[in-house]
Amino acid sequence: MALRASERARHSGRATSVLDRVRSAIVALGPDGRTDSWRGFLSQVILLTPPALLYFLVRDLVSGQEAEAFSNAASIVNFQQSLGLDWEASLQQSILDSEWVLTLVNWIYIYGHFPLVVGALFVLFRLSRRNFVVLRNAIVVSGAIGLICFAIFPVAPPRLFDPDLFFDSLAELSSSYQVLQNPDITNQFAAVPSFHVGWNVLVAVAIWRASPSRSLKLLALVFPMLMVTAVILTANHWVIDIVAGLAVALIGIGAAILFERLVAPRLVPDEPSSKAVSDAQRNEPSDALMETEDEWRQWTIGAAGVDREIHDVNV
Repeated sequence: MALRASERARHSGRATSVLDRVRSAIVALGPDGRTDSWRGFLSQVILLTPPALLYFLVRDLVSGQEAEAFSNAASIVNFQQSLGLDWEASLQQSILDSEWVLTLVNWIYIYGHFPLVVGALFVLFRLSRRNFVVLRNAIVVSGAIGLICFAIFPVAPPRLFDPDLFFDSLAELSSSYQVLQNPDITNQFAAVPSFHVGWNVLVAVAIWRASPSRSLKLLALVFPMLMVTAVILTANHWVIDIVAGLAVALIGIGAAILFERLVAPRLVPDEPSSKAVSDAQRNEPSDALMETEDEWRQWTIGAAGVDREIHDVNV
C-alpha cells in the first residue's frame, strides 16, 4: 500500500511538473520560472509551429480556387470604384519611372514583414517578456482569423489580377523576394486581410508599449504607414485588404490584452523554484531600452502572489 501511494505521489508530481511547464510556456517564463535567460525559447518555437503549419494547409486548400480568387478580386474592384477608392493603379503608375522608389518599397515589403516580425519576437523575448506574450498572442489570434478568410474568400492581388495594368515590381526587380517569400510555397491568393499591414501594426503596438525611447516610439508609428504605402505601390494588395488587415490586427491585440489581464496571472505556477526566487532578488534592473525584468516579474510572479516569498527571502 505504501509503495502504491509512493508511485501515485510520484506520478502526480510528474503531472504537476509537466502542467507547470506548459503554464510557464504559455506566459513565456523559463522552465525554472526565470525570465533573464534564453531558457524557454524552444517552448515558444514549439507553441508557434502548429499555427505556422496551418498556413501551408490553407495554401493547399485554395490551390484550385484561381477562378474564385479572380472573381472575388473583380468584386473588390467594383466595390472600391463605387466608393471612389480605386487608387492602386494610379498610385503605382506615378512611381514607375523612379527605380529607387520601386527598390525602396520592395525592401519595405520584403524585410518589413517576416524578418521584422521574427526579429521583434526575438528581441522582445529577451528584453520585454510581457510584450513578447502580447505580440505572440495577437499574431496567433489575427492569423487564425486571416487563415479563415483566405480559405473562404481567396482574392487575387492587383499584380496577378491585371498584369497589363499593374507592374509586379517584386517579381521583376527583387531576387530576395524569391527567397524570403517564395511564390512556390506562399499563398498567392492571401490578399484579404493584409498580414503585411496588420502584423506590422501589432509589432508597432508591442514596441510602443515596451520602449521608453521616443525614437523607437516614433519609428513604431511611422513604419506601418510605410508598409501601407509599400503594399499598394508593389501591387500586392487592394485598399480594402489594408482595412481588413487593420481590423483583424485590432481584434488580435484586443484578445491579447484581455489574455494579459485576465488569464495570464492565473497561469503562473504557484510556487517558483528556490533558484528563481534567489535570481529575482539578485538581479539588478537592466539598462536595456525595453522594460526591465524586474517589471516583468511584478506582472507575472507578482500577480500570482509570489512577491511575498521574495520579500521574505530579502528579510
